[in-house]
Amino acid sequence: MIQRTSVAWSGCSSLAGCLLMSLALAGLLSTVRAAPPKPLKAGPRYLTKLDEEYIAKLGGDNAAMKVGDKVTVTIQSGKKYEDVEITDLQLGKEPNSLKVIGCTSSKGLKQKLQVSTLVRIDNNDRLFDVVQQSSTKAHLLLDLARRDELAAERLAKSDYELWTEPTREEREREIAELKEMCQKVGEAFPDRKFLAKETEFFLIYTDMPANQVGGYIANLDAMYRQLCVAFSLPPDKNIWLGKGAIFIFADQKSFIRFEKEFMENDENLQNFQGVNHGDTSGRNITAFYRGDDPAFFAGVLVHETSHGFVHRYRSSAFLDSWIDEGIAEWNANVCVPASREVQLRQSDAIASMRRTGSMGGDFFSEDAEFDKDQYGAASLLTEFMLQTDPHLYRAFLGGIKDGHTPAEALKGTYGGTFPELIQSFGRSIGVPNLRP
Repeated sequence: MIQRTSVAWSGCSSLAGCLLMSLALAGLLSTVRAAPPKPLKAGPRYLTKLDEEYIAKLGGDNAAMKVGDKVTVTIQSGKKYEDVEITDLQLGKEPNSLKVIGCTSSKGLKQKLQVSTLVRIDNNDRLFDVVQQSSTKAHLLLDLARRDELAAERLAKSDYELWTEPTREEREREIAELKEMCQKVGEAFPDRKFLAKETEFFLIYTDMPANQVGGYIANLDAMYRQLCVAFSLPPDKNIWLGKGAIFIFADQKSFIRFEKEFMENDENLQNFQGVNHGDTSGRNITAFYRGDDPAFFAGVLVHETSHGFVHRYRSSAFLDSWIDEGIAEWNANVCVPASREVQLRQSDAIASMRRTGSMGGDFFSEDAEFDKDQYGAASLLTEFMLQTDPHLYRAFLGGIKDGHTPAEALKGTYGGTFPELIQSFGRSIGVPNLRP
């Protein structure tokens, strides 16, 4: 079983064409924002180079959909038309493109659905996402079963695998085991009064006063909603094996003891306030101590739990440090506007990069151990890529989770290389010859 642990600091202190056009954003990153970046909104999905091998065939004997099929279609508002029979398929001019679906409901209601208004089609449990081809504006269908098949083959080469959707019994068993763990933690700290709080997606166990818990649950919910948007997931999607397990201790000593005794973590945690544990079994546990700064802790809570969400997205493949830390910092900056910690790190990172012309050395290494300035650089680079095109950033992360290398994913989405990315990013902060 492979495990990766992520920690958070304590409160004691074509790419060329796409990104060059984004240089109009240079002023946005040249100074630290007075306010956090705005949350992402759901947007249109269009075809990337990584998607091309998943395009469904339309027309002919082996077509993915035919007249007479019964399907469920989901439109952009989220509304579903369930179990409708296809009576007409109007194909577009481009190969395998689709314009209109004529259908009849079980009650005899006839409709013509413009494919441009659809986001997903379920044809006898074969799922298809609707995407637009940028150059022609044609709408195509991506065969998600084909995507999963090829992704599984790539991931197996690195001993990773796609997460499977847990059955009801598997979820219930996982939640029961987590609750049993909570009970054992309570028994290990008999002098503490613990509160167990179960929400739709989280199981929270804490010795904090009950009146302090509600605000942090709101932070977790905001984190979850924002990452569902970032990864184009339905807001009611449960990404966890059972639920996300959150242990929050009022003091650092108890937090470190929990890490050593229950998580077998022998790292020196004196300078850290939170730890996320994710492994290839699918279980995800995050532990914290509260500290003295509520806003700072809320940011740490969102940051570390974001690592857990990202770990459970699509596959067991781990992301390189700059990506994983970058999106966790970005999400904390969005979801906890009361904390300015991320912006302070960004400010220090910009000053450091302008002074040294470097992002700190070894920035793109798979297991880089970042200092605080590099956390700031990672979140700035994440924001830069999101500002350039949030859909491409989703596709970039998804490509890595589907078994592509970061370089392959960058080429297949933004259309370029890491040197080109860093050159464009460096120009946006006034460091035209920036080095990793």
